[in-house]
Amino acid sequence: MSLLSSKQLSQLIQKDSFTVSDIDLFLSHIEPCLTLSERPQKQQWVTDIQSLFLSFLRQTSDLIDRVPGYNHFVMEHLIDYITKPTLFSFDLLKEKGKGILYGKAIILLRQSIVNTLPYTIRQHVVGKKLHYYGIIDALSKPLNKNISGYLTIDGIEDIGMTHSVYKLTIEGASYVLKSTDTDNLQCFLDLSHCVELDTFSTHFFNTKFGRWDLSTYLDSDTLSDYLHHNHPSEGLIRQLGYHAAFGDLIGRGDRHFENYIVSDNQLYAIDLSILFWENNEEWVFKYAKAGMTEFSVMACFMEDSALFQSQLDIFYSAYTEMIYRCRDKQTQLNTIIETYFPEPPLFESRIRFLRDRLTNLHYGRLQMQMYLKSLSIFLKRLPYKKLLQTIGDDHPTIIDNDPLLKMYQLSDRKRWSCFFLLDQFYRGHLLSRIHDSALEHHLIQENSMSSHNTKVDILIQDSLKQISLTE
Repeated sequence: MSLLSSKQLSQLIQKDSFTVSDIDLFLSHIEPCLTLSERPQKQQWVTDIQSLFLSFLRQTSDLIDRVPGYNHFVMEHLIDYITKPTLFSFDLLKEKGKGILYGKAIILLRQSIVNTLPYTIRQHVVGKKLHYYGIIDALSKPLNKNISGYLTIDGIEDIGMTHSVYKLTIEGASYVLKSTDTDNLQCFLDLSHCVELDTFSTHFFNTKFGRWDLSTYLDSDTLSDYLHHNHPSEGLIRQLGYHAAFGDLIGRGDRHFENYIVSDNQLYAIDLSILFWENNEEWVFKYAKAGMTEFSVMACFMEDSALFQSQLDIFYSAYTEMIYRCRDKQTQLNTIIETYFPEPPLFESRIRFLRDRLTNLHYGRLQMQMYLKSLSIFLKRLPYKKLLQTIGDDHPTIIDNDPLLKMYQLSDRKRWSCFFLLDQFYRGHLLSRIHDSALEHHLIQENSMSSHNTKVDILIQDSLKQISLTE
């Protein structure tokens, strides 16, 4: 059979009905052996693929219509992903560097292209990518198992956010596979072990096409999902304090709640792509104002001032303890950093990054003051987030006619986040727009927002005074 272009395959899969030759021709572009299967099975595969692709295009178009910074998917994108082993990941078509945010709904849709493919098709589509990139041959050593081919993989799932990260199940055990272009994750794991932070098991290996890490999959929730169903325990608050301090000291960025998971009451940091980020405190402040750092969990206790104070004490105590741990282990931490970044300019700058923070005796107190101020901003904006969700549910045309409101409504829905990058991209006027719409549709009373803000201000100011008195 002759090979068709992506455009031709796109036209074929959108036909109203399929002939036997149509079905075999389409499947031959995924894997020729599929054409040898029984006719009813082949018919079902192609029909399911057609239904999935058309539904995906329709739903994504509806979801991102008029949202700034997104390009629409077309059928050729989907065809390319399932027919080209060289295309490892199926990515969101989102512009970078412009403050364009994504939400849970679009992530689930992106994942569906892998996760709702018929499993036999999925096995060949993803399996051939793993084979092309040399991953199948490389897996046997880190797993200490004989991986004879991709058909021995029992389960394949895409669990990534904006790009594909694969959960693979092999002989009953599950692993997370992702590409990596830095040593940051391996360095972070060794640094964490040095200061007694729990980590997950990870294997690193190289193929001729790049570097990969294969981690043990933990049955878990993201911290964002966990907090929707659970009240944070004192143990979790303590762990968050440890991670906040450690993240600040080593310049770990991108610490939103989807980059933490909770498994068996244990907190684990994942997606360690940014370390020793210059001016990281500025970025932490941006994340914190949007409720996207470890300290933001303290919002759970704002209705009870005594409880808030007790949890603040736990968090601050853990934060301070981690600083002391890192000071005690500074020589060992420096050795680990030099191991992964031996080039003198890079090594020296990263050692200096850590040293500058550890030698600043007021660093922990200053960071806690920043966290409290950012929490005040987050809590004042949180009612606007709730109003925006209500407006979207009750009056969707208002949202559909305002691209930025629609972006934030989708981004923050069912997530522990709130107007990220609102200040950096001069979007503060959106809060007034939400307020005015809520008043117009009788969703709030005139002074309801200010009374909430007064209560928050008093509690935060009292906590700031107490932190200022500590050394």
